[in-house]
Amino acid sequence: MKLAGLSAVTIDRLVRFHDLLLRLDAAGQAYASSQAIGELLGCSPTQIRKDLAKLGRFGTRGSGYRVEEVRRTLGKIIGREERWDIVLIGAGNLGTALLRHGGIRERGFRFVAVFDADPRKIGTKLESFVVRDISDLAGVLDELSVEIGVLAVPATEARWAARLLMENGIKAIMNFAPMSLWEEGDVVVSNVDLTTEFEKLCFRMLTAQGSRAQHLVRDSASARSPVSS
Repeated sequence: MKLAGLSAVTIDRLVRFHDLLLRLDAAGQAYASSQAIGELLGCSPTQIRKDLAKLGRFGTRGSGYRVEEVRRTLGKIIGREERWDIVLIGAGNLGTALLRHGGIRERGFRFVAVFDADPRKIGTKLESFVVRDISDLAGVLDELSVEIGVLAVPATEARWAARLLMENGIKAIMNFAPMSLWEEGDVVVSNVDLTTEFEKLCFRMLTAQGSRAQHLVRDSASARSPVSS
């Protein structure tokens, strides 16, 4: 199965699928049905079967899918079996939180250098790193085999920092700055705006509350309406 050309929704589902398989495998569950997997992921059993059919031949009639086998195959496809080195731009509060996030390391992602443009932060210790001057980025990347860069900088510095990463061979950027960056050439970008995520969450909550309120109004109106004979 090739990831090129897959929609963002499909890729998101495959990554969540692998996370689920990791948990099932760790719990000692040997088999799982498409029905059970679909319920846990919030999608239909048919969709699960379609996804797995693209991965290869899996499943035993009456038993379901072998969790370990599917986990290993899917892990190789999405790159989870590899180890990825990362450079971090931004030594502020968000950058510090990312360095301390144990789950990132557990999934095979390793920070190897931290950079900042603030003279007050350059040369200081942050976790196990000494913060480097952003002007040294090119030289450091020449020495390291790094393809992923993470931006934890203010919006005003995001485009400049992203351009610097691209010009020095970075192929993937995770952008936490509160502004969207666009993909250029063969560089892929993932924009993660926490403020926007909160706004989307509130919108979904209000939409759900509005839908429930409309149902209550209709039910109340129906209850008051006289029954015609």
